[in-house]
Amino acid sequence: MEKILLITQDDNLTQKCSDVFVQNDYKFELAKDKQEIDFVVTQFAPDVVLVDMDFDGVDVQVLCNNLKLYSQSDDIQLLLITDGKKILPDALSRVDGYVVKPFSNEVLLSSVNAHLRTKKRLDMIFSKTSELARSLYQLNVMYDTSSQLAGTLDKQKLIDVMREGFERSISFAMCAILLVSDDDVTLVINSLHPVSERLEAAIKLRMMLNYKNLFHDRKCPFDFNIDDIQVSKASKHSDGNFDIKIVDFDTLFSPISTADNFFGMVEVFRDEKFSQEDATCFQTLVKQVSLPLESANLYEELQNTNKKLEKLEQLKSEFISIVSHELRTPLTAIKNSLKIILSGKSGELPAPMANFLNMASRNVTRLSGIINDLLDLSKIEAGKMDFRFEKFNAKTSFEDVYATFLASAQEKNINLNLDLSQNLDDAYGDLDRIEQVLSNLVSNAVKFTPEEGEIKISAKDATDEEIKKCNPALKGGYVKISVKDTGIGIAADDLPKVFDKFQQIESALVRKVGGTGLGLSIARQLVEAHRGCIWVDSEVGLGSEFSFLIPTATEENIFILEIDKLIQNAKQNHAGLALVEVLEEGGQAFIDEFVGNSNIVTKYDKARIFTQSSSNSATMHIVLPDANKMALDILLQKIKELIISQNFTYNIKLGGVIYPDDAINSDELLQRVAENLIELV
Repeated sequence: MEKILLITQDDNLTQKCSDVFVQNDYKFELAKDKQEIDFVVTQFAPDVVLVDMDFDGVDVQVLCNNLKLYSQSDDIQLLLITDGKKILPDALSRVDGYVVKPFSNEVLLSSVNAHLRTKKRLDMIFSKTSELARSLYQLNVMYDTSSQLAGTLDKQKLIDVMREGFERSISFAMCAILLVSDDDVTLVINSLHPVSERLEAAIKLRMMLNYKNLFHDRKCPFDFNIDDIQVSKASKHSDGNFDIKIVDFDTLFSPISTADNFFGMVEVFRDEKFSQEDATCFQTLVKQVSLPLESANLYEELQNTNKKLEKLEQLKSEFISIVSHELRTPLTAIKNSLKIILSGKSGELPAPMANFLNMASRNVTRLSGIINDLLDLSKIEAGKMDFRFEKFNAKTSFEDVYATFLASAQEKNINLNLDLSQNLDDAYGDLDRIEQVLSNLVSNAVKFTPEEGEIKISAKDATDEEIKKCNPALKGGYVKISVKDTGIGIAADDLPKVFDKFQQIESALVRKVGGTGLGLSIARQLVEAHRGCIWVDSEVGLGSEFSFLIPTATEENIFILEIDKLIQNAKQNHAGLALVEVLEEGGQAFIDEFVGNSNIVTKYDKARIFTQSSSNSATMHIVLPDANKMALDILLQKIKELIISQNFTYNIKLGGVIYPDDAINSDELLQRVAENLIELV
């Protein structure tokens, strides 16, 4: 029923208004003095107020101002009753309309009804606006919550973000979250006021029953009882107390789950009834947290698996190291003893005994080789092989390998040839490891080539076609080394597994010479550690040609191999690494200045600077081992300041990335830093 308030001292006007409004089923009230006005307005809460301008003892203008101030929250429609002669512009500006005396009942009723319709429209607009504002606020909360959820894989933080989203969007009195896993069942209660022990017990029971009801028709994902539930409580205020009556509040409930995983349940309580929008917001927030929780579970499982694998890898390495050490010690003693005996220093040996002792000596040497292979393989797979990259002359090194195997080849009447290009580029890598690869290939060739056969060792600069054929991802210059023999050859079906661990191609000659099948696998991994590749071309009965590529000592190759090594060190030490790139187009004035006066990075003991230049640009990379995001930002800022202060005229771009936050290998790291370049000048 609409409420009408009349403010007047005129009895005739009062009677007339009373007749009109009562007869038309309006609730009518009268105020005759200032005290009545204040009381009736606040207690009666009228929809329309009629103010008689001929009201003695009251400033009508002030009265209208006060009524309008009150109406800001209730949208009271204010009508002025005037005789049309007395004009108060300020008062008229504060009202919604007026009625001129004398007026008929119909005019009065029509004017009031018009303003009642206006009030209803205003109330509806206000309601819709409030709902829209609340919906927009809840959407903003959900968006903000979604952004926070996407930024972490910490399960506890995910739950906290969800609960904060509830608190901001639907203003709960109490929130109960049951988290279930194989190892733990926890009930987290957050409330406005402290929760009584009786209410805590009731919530535990309620959650247990809800859990059973969720899976009443199928097997529960976790088996636990009420005594297994651990409770964690927190209240926003320390005063007051929530007791058992809170279970009569309005509630929203939802399981926290995905199609494949169940994480728990959540229920919120509020003394005011939840709207449909509140329920939608609540369900959306629960769904938003479910997928990140699944990702967090997978991440946790992956971490645990990685830890187990690391532990197994460590145990394997330790086992191989211990066994190898324990084998090496007696083998060294046996080898030295055999050497002394065979030398004749302990007395002259009968021919049969000398033959047996020579056989023992050869097998001791072979066993030593097997142990060394096992140790090398273990180090490579564990990422602990220590590479000493440097520029070296391949021609001189390969001549040494040739000289080493010349005698054993001659024993079988094998013609061993060396064909090295006269203008061979200097290579870049670990010389000892490259010689190990070449020695392995030559040793195999000697072993598997029949008497009167031929072996040729060759080295030349690789062509672009050869590099791309071997591996399209390779960049920079390479040296191609080949060992070609006229041995037994390898069947086409066996070629794909030649470089696998513990693989030996079945043949009578292979069975005769024996071996562990580790040599070629080690060779492949050593070559790949140099960003090269190795392959074989062979036909049964026609011999084999093993070839591999190693990088030349170009700026690009040196930089890439050093980055690989630094990242490997960071990985072993569980440390970070920062990479900064400066690209200067049109010249290299700034880079030359920086390299010549690199006091900016002198405080970083292990900082490395690499430069590359072309006809129209130059690139500088700065690597900071053991660096984090803060160190990277400080270095970038100092470089920016130096560029700006020197007024360089060339186009300069600057960017930086962190391992392992931005990338997990050198190729990704270089790609990310190139994508992050920002033009400064």
